[in-house]
Amino acid sequence: MTAAVTVQQDQAALRRLLDHLPAVVWSVDADLRYTWSGGAGLAGAGWQPGQVVGSTLEDFLADSQGVRAKIIAAHRQSLSGQSVSYETDFGGHFYRCHLEPLRDPDGRITGVVGVAYDLTESRRATEALRVKEDELRQAQRMEAVARLAGGIAHDFNNLLTAISGYAHVILAGLAPDDGRRKDLGQIVTAAQKATALTQQLMALGRRQTLSPQILDLGAVVSGVEPVLRRLLGQGGELIVKTAPGLAQISADQGQVEQAIMNLVAFARDRTPDGARVAIELSNGDSPDGREDSWVRLRLGDDGPGLGTAARDKMFEPFAVDGVSETDAGLRLASVHAAVTRMQGRISVDSPQDRGAVFEVLLPQAAVPGRMRPAHSTVPGPRQEAAGPETVLLVEDETAVRELVLAALREQGYRVLEADSVQAALEIGESFAGRIDLLLADVVMPQMNGPQVAARLAPLRPEMRILYMSGHADDAIVHRGVLSAGQALVAKPFTMARLVHEVRRALRNP
Repeated sequence: MTAAVTVQQDQAALRRLLDHLPAVVWSVDADLRYTWSGGAGLAGAGWQPGQVVGSTLEDFLADSQGVRAKIIAAHRQSLSGQSVSYETDFGGHFYRCHLEPLRDPDGRITGVVGVAYDLTESRRATEALRVKEDELRQAQRMEAVARLAGGIAHDFNNLLTAISGYAHVILAGLAPDDGRRKDLGQIVTAAQKATALTQQLMALGRRQTLSPQILDLGAVVSGVEPVLRRLLGQGGELIVKTAPGLAQISADQGQVEQAIMNLVAFARDRTPDGARVAIELSNGDSPDGREDSWVRLRLGDDGPGLGTAARDKMFEPFAVDGVSETDAGLRLASVHAAVTRMQGRISVDSPQDRGAVFEVLLPQAAVPGRMRPAHSTVPGPRQEAAGPETVLLVEDETAVRELVLAALREQGYRVLEADSVQAALEIGESFAGRIDLLLADVVMPQMNGPQVAARLAPLRPEMRILYMSGHADDAIVHRGVLSAGQALVAKPFTMARLVHEVRRALRNP
């Protein structure tokens, strides 16, 4: 066998090997004309082996103006005797390339050989991992705020119950023309604002009670439209468009209303001279390809544009919008938390860097059902007849206990007062008469409300139970303090609301 035949066989074996290499391999001569191409990566790029042979780099890259100069310069650099590496986007793929000069037996450079690895999928996976890491970091930040919110909610709501309750008690005793009514009204208003802030904190920490209902989103928006127009104020404009055949949603009406009002208020704050807000409602497609699985609410304004950095942090607590430098506080963070809890999705964009467009996707109701009327979600005061029942009140916060005690006695109830767990147990064990209702705070030192109820239940089988707590019921259920379905009135509450809940608890079997 001659040396020439051996070389030919070696070259054939090398080319077969290269044809199975998971890359694109090629060679060009000194005129940058392709002399060979192969590699298993050719198929992924949509090319055939040898397809480019005879063409020059100039010809082959004629439709790739953005990268042609870079690739040709790299090949000319390799023709000068250098090893060259570079990365480039080409044909919708991302490649990492390496070039080496080809030399003849005398050492003269006769061309260039190159290899390119397709890193498109790897790059996508890396980007997806980065996004997941960003989401995890944001979730950890949100969880830290959630723990803070849960920690302060109980004590803060006790204070608000006392402030608001005593203010209402004093107001009720003043004549209509008493000048002090205005000052007390300011206290009540401040307490209401503090209550709203607490609710935002609890929503942010996912500590609020959700009451999912079958709703008509169009009716919900119509119900709060007068409030939205007042929020925008003079000079503001609100446009609402609803697509025909809008599907029903399964969501908490109060949370949906609050989310819409917060988004409108955000638009108003960014455009103090008068914001133009457009709300569009339609059925939406799911990202997984299923049709009509969402109801979409798009809310856009004509305020300043949002930069990329601002959009990335838009839903973080106390984020600044980056345009007007207005502190967004907890508003958008609580919207994000509420939408997420309702199994929905929310995103924000700023087309052409002008205005902000929020898109909220809420899940359609799985089974069509009877829709809940879109009237006010806030219960009003109720005048209800009280009976001669006996209530055992267990509350360690003095101001709240005395306020509740006065309200129940005013309604005609006999109230047994306990300022501690030990006092409640002693009364429950020693009181000679019937105890119709145990009204107990959930979180107390030494023993919680349900533990007190468990101790007294064998002695008082006729006793109904109603709990009070500054934590919303889903939080304390999650912590294993309450069982789902047990009666609870969340602080802060008005005395009218408390009396109503007491009456309902006594009526229930």
